[in-house]
Amino acid sequence: MKCKNKMTRGEEKWQNMSPEQLAEALRQMDESVGEQEAEKSYRQEQLAQYQQLAETPEDVYTYLERYDIPNSMINVMAASEMLRKPNRMMERLFQQDHVSKDSMTENAEMKEQVLEQFSKALENPSDLADAMETLADVAEHVMDTMIVEDPDVRTIDIREMRQMTAQFQIGAKQSQEECYVIPMQTGDSVTGVSLKIVRGKKKKGLVDIFLDGEKAGKITASFQVKSDRISGTIVTSEEETAKQIEEHLQELQDAMQEPADIHVAYTPDLSLSQFEMSGIRRESEMKEQGELEKDRSNQVQTTRLYHTAEVFINSIKYLLTKTKDL
Repeated sequence: MKCKNKMTRGEEKWQNMSPEQLAEALRQMDESVGEQEAEKSYRQEQLAQYQQLAETPEDVYTYLERYDIPNSMINVMAASEMLRKPNRMMERLFQQDHVSKDSMTENAEMKEQVLEQFSKALENPSDLADAMETLADVAEHVMDTMIVEDPDVRTIDIREMRQMTAQFQIGAKQSQEECYVIPMQTGDSVTGVSLKIVRGKKKKGLVDIFLDGEKAGKITASFQVKSDRISGTIVTSEEETAKQIEEHLQELQDAMQEPADIHVAYTPDLSLSQFEMSGIRRESEMKEQGELEKDRSNQVQTTRLYHTAEVFINSIKYLLTKTKDL
């Protein structure tokens, strides 16, 4: 690989700094005497990155703190994009690789295997956590292969690849808290589906799901799994998507295999970031009120919560695959 295509040690180092550490490093560079042109260029580049981070919404730091993830610059940038464009990481991973024929075949097989692993893991938290770890490993392997073999890769491309790898590593970390980013194949494309399970007392719980489809738009679903029934709300950013879901709503409710009361709404300015943050705040309130269930050994609760998630995800997958208009 040509030298210009490699990420320097300095660039790798700043990615692991917190915003405060970077600010201090830039201040010290400002005070240094006899700064070389290369150092000036590097400092200016990092200053631009720091200024970008200074505008990062507080929600991003709340998000990282919730899942006990260090607020290094690479993690802040990765999380920020995950909240704004949760599907981007899947689009990048499952796009065509610019690598050798052998590596392309190997990468394709790994991606196919991880999709198959997820399709079998939706009903089991430990299997989903294992699948998330595998997905993070596959992402890192694919990115490393592209960095080594793609002759056109630039420094900026490498940064984006490292950021994407960090996103999948964040996803693997989140799975320990029953929060997952699931790849869902619909036709020729792969969509990222975010799933969050919150366990409540007395076998109750919450299931939050959101995705951003290429044509279907943004879709959020929030289900309350109560002692004797399931209630939920599905919201879409596209009116046509809401209509399509409404037409198949009875099928969805029947598939729950227990009494279900689900409503569909259309909101053009639907924000996935706000949906994620509202879920975190709601979980925090439940914790303060002593309503969270720490024990995950209740198989009945696990089955009901994950079955609810599986039914919705498979229903949306079927709808998006079958209905070309979406």
